[in-house]
Amino acid sequence: MKNLHFNYWVASFLLCLVGCSEKTPTTYPVLVKVAYPDGTPVVNAQVVFRSSEFKISARGSTGKDGSCRLTTFTAGDGALLGQHQVIVAKPPLIGDPDDPYTGPLIANKFASLSTSGLEATVTNDEAQNIIALTVTRR
Repeated sequence: MKNLHFNYWVASFLLCLVGCSEKTPTTYPVLVKVAYPDGTPVVNAQVVFRSSEFKISARGSTGKDGSCRLTTFTAGDGALLGQHQVIVAKPPLIGDPDDPYTGPLIANKFASLSTSGLEATVTNDEAQNIIALTVTRR
């Protein structure tokens, strides 16, 4: 019985070493600004950057000024280095149902990776990672 517990402990330790040795990819801070063609900020839009290389997504939700900081693993950590496909979606109701945002919705094409046509490159230079996106109204 003692030998069984020892084997269980050794197996658990080895599994932890294997699992714990995988490094989380590095993220870089990204600030996204979403606006309509006339410069009006897009409020309460969901923004997703999908890494072309790693297929890992970073997400954010725009505020009253149309901007958001992206999150991949922890709040505001940014996105992975490299090229990203981008989607921007604005459901009809987000947040407080008693005070919903009533502004225009975003054209449906921006809510799909296959049709949005939006792309962005994330670099290791935070000053370069202020990304402006323009979307059209529905």
